[in-house]
Amino acid sequence: MNNMFEQPTYLLLLWLVPLLVLLLWYAYKKKRQTALMFFEASIIDRLMPILDASRFFRKALLLLFAIVFGIIAVATPRFGTYYEEVFRSGVDVFILLDVSRSMLAEDVAPNRLERAKTDIQDLLDHVGGDRVGLIAFAGSPIIKVPLTNDHGFFSPSAPFSRYELRPSRRDGNWRCDSTSTSGDAAGC
Repeated sequence: MNNMFEQPTYLLLLWLVPLLVLLLWYAYKKKRQTALMFFEASIIDRLMPILDASRFFRKALLLLFAIVFGIIAVATPRFGTYYEEVFRSGVDVFILLDVSRSMLAEDVAPNRLERAKTDIQDLLDHVGGDRVGLIAFAGSPIIKVPLTNDHGFFSPSAPFSRYELRPSRRDGNWRCDSTSTSGDAAGC
């Protein structure tokens, strides 16, 4: 039953309903006895229609239903849905992107850089809840996007527009610097 209500402790108030039934029954009997002290039983129903038993019990029943359903509403029922705690262990992924001028070569359509952007976007569609970061390098690495769960931050116009192609200060691309930077940024 705890799975069906958000606040199941309020359901303990339902124990007061039988007490309320007894209290209403006692109140009806007391009113009826008081009326019998002043009038005969044959004319009470005509003079005091509120003491008619069927009318009184209909009102009491409606009051009890209102109280029961009010208590259930306060307990916040959750029918049709259920909550399950899911443990997911994500991974931290740094994307290393070469931004040297060699990425403008058009050996793949339209060029290597644009192809890398679309490949990164395809990768982001598959990583789910993993944290992703971006390191751009052309000789020396620069963290462009720190590790984040917000994959929308990686839209093609966001991180890719914040860098410019740089000439490499060294011969070739020093990927070992980039991987050490990604390890430092990930806290490894």
